[in-house]
Amino acid sequence: MSELPSHLRAVKFTVLALAALHAIYFSLYTCIAHGLFRTYAYDLGTFDQGIWLAGHGFDHFVTVRGLPLLGDHVRLFSFVLAPMYWIWDDARALLVLQSVVIAAGALFLCRIGLRELPGRPWLVLVICASYLLNPAVQNLNLDHAHPDAFASTLILASVDFLGAGRLLPFAVAAALAMSCKEDVPLVFVAMGVALMLDRRRRRLGFLLALSSAAYFLLCVAVILPHFNGAGFFRYGQQGFLAGLWSEGHDPLWLLGRFLRPESIKYLLEIGLANLYLFVLAPLAVVPALPALIANLVSDSWYMRNLEFHYQTSVVPFLYVATAQALARIGLLRDAIGRATASAGEGLRAAGELASRFLGLVGATAPVTLLAAAVVANLAWSRVPIRDPGVLGRSWNERSSEPAFAKAHELIARIPKDAVVSADYSVVPHLSHRRFVYMFPNPFEVSNWGIDGENVHDAGSVEYVILRNVHSGEDIRETMDRLVAQRRFERIAGDDEVALYRRSDRPPVSDRAACGDWNGDGKVTDGDIRRIGDAIMNNDECALRICDTNGDGHLSYTDVLLLGKRRSDPAVPLRCPP
Repeated sequence: MSELPSHLRAVKFTVLALAALHAIYFSLYTCIAHGLFRTYAYDLGTFDQGIWLAGHGFDHFVTVRGLPLLGDHVRLFSFVLAPMYWIWDDARALLVLQSVVIAAGALFLCRIGLRELPGRPWLVLVICASYLLNPAVQNLNLDHAHPDAFASTLILASVDFLGAGRLLPFAVAAALAMSCKEDVPLVFVAMGVALMLDRRRRRLGFLLALSSAAYFLLCVAVILPHFNGAGFFRYGQQGFLAGLWSEGHDPLWLLGRFLRPESIKYLLEIGLANLYLFVLAPLAVVPALPALIANLVSDSWYMRNLEFHYQTSVVPFLYVATAQALARIGLLRDAIGRATASAGEGLRAAGELASRFLGLVGATAPVTLLAAAVVANLAWSRVPIRDPGVLGRSWNERSSEPAFAKAHELIARIPKDAVVSADYSVVPHLSHRRFVYMFPNPFEVSNWGIDGENVHDAGSVEYVILRNVHSGEDIRETMDRLVAQRRFERIAGDDEVALYRRSDRPPVSDRAACGDWNGDGKVTDGDIRRIGDAIMNNDECALRICDTNGDGHLSYTDVLLLGKRRSDPAVPLRCPP
């Protein structure tokens, strides 16, 4: 095997170094953000608990979401990731692995680029740097955790293996990508259709499209209905594709969705980092069309926003198409020359102008592509390169603010196997357990299941922990009511962050005696509280236990006498036998 030329080694090493830097930076940033409670139940908590359950043999019901693991999305990839928590049982393991996998996408893109542009390795380096600077790629790392993040790199891996003619690794990468989420198979359906246009790959394209379509139908028609009873509910009246469900048959409605200002803005934003060069290689963009169309017609604005994770099946193909477009500029110029050679003077002049323009595009691509990526990064990345100090400031905030340390201290006090309800910012810190709920669930239904069905028993919750976070619901009012009903008591914390423990009265002990509810042989604050609750709520309480002054009926004077006994053991109690 011949040694690579030094300039190729330099390019590959630089891409590897950039990917490593990207992985380290975003691993640190996301872990610090997690410590600052900037990762939430939706979606780190839901994905994280599902992976943990997949590796611990439970029934795989994700209590953060109120749906089975395979009833929200078909995330078979969760079982692939599950062994990760046997090594490091912490949500930060998922954040670090996600950062590494996203950065690894640049390595596969480098291989694709060097194959398409063998004579311009430094241009390939710029394409890879542009990918790592792309705001959609960086923001994917910051949108909590999603299986889509893993699918994005697996898609690039599949394109790389396919281009190299390595069909077995291609099949493995494609299968893993499709296991991330039920809509990813549509990427490979479209890829198969594009392959069928090439006579040499028609059979491969047909098999790919057929198998991918079959798996997609299996997901939406069998797996999802089996686990959630409704199927792909996001396409129904309550989903983000509800408009498509009701109006998709109308071509004018579809045209209106494609041409509305926010759709045009979205297309301009997502293509800027590539200078829209992908339009010169349209077949390479075909696999991105299912996700791109869904984003354009969706009722939900955030699917057209680069801050969220909905571009993961789009961006990889824009970069593949960009590399192919730059590789084909010479062929395009030749084709324009041949087409206009025998035309009129005006058409020949136009052809000459177009040819010169393409030549200029190709010659200046290293500079213009990098500049476009920087502009896009500054405009839409949540951690733009103009603010390199954000990591240090976040670390200082984490280490210097007492409220964060207090919250982590209270979290550590909750037993590992306890049933907990927590606000959305605390859930990801407690999601490695069988039962954890996003407050006010299960006391009040909120973002649970598909339509609030199959609510769990609120009586099973042992602890509640709440930070003073902004919420669309008045969760404090709900907690205050639980405390007023004496169902929970605050055992630590303050108005900024508080830990509550269930205080419902346990059954009276068989060994109970006068003033001694739990039968431990002494009068304690717990005995006083439980006997007082029973008396004040007119609950049944035997006179031999609760009638401490012996007057034959229960009243608050019995509780007062217990308080005196607690302070002075010499105070006599006179319960009847």
